[in-house]
Amino acid sequence: GRTIGLATQEKQLARRAVALAQAAVDEEKQPYRVHALGLAQFRAGDHQQAADTLETSMNMLWGAGQNQAALALVYSALQEEATAQKWLTAAKNFRQDKIDSSTKGKVNVLAIDWLALNALIAEAERTVAPIGN
Repeated sequence: GRTIGLATQEKQLARRAVALAQAAVDEEKQPYRVHALGLAQFRAGDHQQAADTLETSMNMLWGAGQNQAALALVYSALQEEATAQKWLTAAKNFRQDKIDSSTKGKVNVLAIDWLALNALIAEAERTVAPIGN
């Protein structure tokens, strides 16, 4: 499901992931499925479509941090670095808010979501150009 979008892939596998994710969304339009579709579209190189899909997932009020980090990657690929940096900053702030509100070192986020959030932020930190460069 959602984890396939966390790693770069060969285009053929990425396109297959898009088809599978689209089928899942068609079956039941859940925000995490829409997010997975957006990530799959990004990995397949469909960057503008990915931006639209991930923003749809954001508007469904799920996975703010994950969507923000994914949007940072997408907008970087679209060479819109200021927008990419804005989304990366938002994702990092989301993560920090979760850390700050943690209880006894445990964040109130599902493990799979926390892993995805941190993996996407790490990738975006390597990818998104700092403002002014």
